[in-house]
Amino acid sequence: MSKVTKKIGILFFFISILGCNRTSVKTHNTVELNFLDEFVLPEAILVDSTLVGGLSGIDYYGGNYYMACDDPYNPRYYIAAININKLEISDISIEKVIRIQDTSGYFDMESIRYDPKTDMVLFTSEGHIKSQKIPLFFSSDSTGKIENYFKIPLAFYSNSEQGPRHNGTLEGLSNSYNANGYWIAMESPLEIDGPEPQLRKTKSPVRITYINTNTNEATSQFGYYLDPVAKQPQEDFSINGLTELLQYDINSFFSFNVAIQVV
Repeated sequence: MSKVTKKIGILFFFISILGCNRTSVKTHNTVELNFLDEFVLPEAILVDSTLVGGLSGIDYYGGNYYMACDDPYNPRYYIAAININKLEISDISIEKVIRIQDTSGYFDMESIRYDPKTDMVLFTSEGHIKSQKIPLFFSSDSTGKIENYFKIPLAFYSNSEQGPRHNGTLEGLSNSYNANGYWIAMESPLEIDGPEPQLRKTKSPVRITYINTNTNEATSQFGYYLDPVAKQPQEDFSINGLTELLQYDINSFFSFNVAIQVV
């Protein structure tokens, strides 16, 4: 994996920890997130013959941290223990790897959530638009066996007219605050919704969609406008996208964006 991918995985890792620590937040006029700590994993951690890296999402439940790996050729997630003492991360222990029993031919897993209501682990997969591998939202059991593919909007499919951009599809994922469904979020606007964010502000929303567990399909959706790229890149490439999502109350979310620039 590229250095950019590794750095993005680390960024997700620590931002998501902050989100997980705030899941019990109630309704307030002002809600704040505070930076906790940084912990850089060594590059050569092996767990059951797999190299730990490409960590693209994290969730916490029952004393365990669940970490998704975005390796499309060996889809898997890790279970880890994180020790926090006096607001500092003292140690991270990667304890187990669970391989996803891939039936799609290409999982590019981005976000991960544990659902205590169903005892399932949920994932968004970005797919590979250039190869006609569609984005997916699915769940697996504790052994990695896929239990369910949720019905996502047809506009998210790679063969839809003016649909998703390559490497800009499903990223964010959240359990709903009332445990009755899930929210999934696109990283970039659909082609039909307008251009990707640049140095100037655009009117191109990314789509955040509610999946109802009673019907197993999308029942509502809203648009979220991304901020423009913060500063002029030295090269031609820059992008801003929505990378993670956490609902903590009705109509209330934490959204996490990541900006990539070639410098």
